[in-house]
Amino acid sequence: MNLTYQLVKRLGLRKRYQNPEPIQIFGDPRSGSTWLAEIFSQLEGHILVDEPLNLNHNSEFAKIGFTWRHHINEKERSHEAKRAFERLYAGKFSAHSVASNSIWTYINSKNSVLKFIRAKLLLPWLLQNFEFKKAPIYLIRNPLALIHSMSFHEEWKYSFKRFDTNSFNSSIPFKRHDEFLATLNTNLEQQLAIWCISNQLFFSSNKLFEKMIIVRYEDLCANPKQVLGNILSQYNYSEDILESLILDSPSSSSRGKLVKTIDQRINGWKKNMDSKDRKSYEKILSYFQIDY
Repeated sequence: MNLTYQLVKRLGLRKRYQNPEPIQIFGDPRSGSTWLAEIFSQLEGHILVDEPLNLNHNSEFAKIGFTWRHHINEKERSHEAKRAFERLYAGKFSAHSVASNSIWTYINSKNSVLKFIRAKLLLPWLLQNFEFKKAPIYLIRNPLALIHSMSFHEEWKYSFKRFDTNSFNSSIPFKRHDEFLATLNTNLEQQLAIWCISNQLFFSSNKLFEKMIIVRYEDLCANPKQVLGNILSQYNYSEDILESLILDSPSSSSRGKLVKTIDQRINGWKKNMDSKDRKSYEKILSYFQIDY
């Protein structure tokens, strides 16, 4: 690991932002969240914080009982969780989550770009308990394209085992689907079901979206300047700031792979997905009544 990791991990180096205004990106695995977060981390004074709720590296959230797809009822007070997020926003990051930054960027940062890929179920509670100066970004990608992308990554080729809702927590979003989840037969079927549960808020016309910025991956690929310009405008940045950002560099999670055209990134899955797999995935989408 780099010097930033060593100083944070070994010496306890920590940021303390006085007036935190984090840029928060709530995405899913393979949704373009790394690409988007790395673009925003180019803004002066911002540090990239990668998956700050990763329980393998953030002991504070693990100690208060957080699970991998944690859910808190929006009406629940949960003082421990609120204090943990207040410390996160103020600059208490795990060494692993900031390891991609140079020590210079870390020391000179005045705010953070927080990239979450397992936290969408927390959004109603977060929006009820915090007044964010910068509206959180809700990033969403076609679920079949996302699952097709997952199929090429070793991370999701682990040994299959039946769905265990207790590994997420005994929250209603998962427990109400216990019987159906037990019928799924592959890792990717399970991942698609998790995507559906995590994104049901998006398909419910929830008023909470008035407090968020919705970004579709497909729009981001096709018109990055327009999408990013709209976000920066809502964040009260000057119009010319966009020209200083590098938009077409592959994300760190995609480097070393063949560069795809815009059409391949958006529609490539349609030509390459196995028809049998697609039928099984469409059954899952149908069960959750999702039509992207």
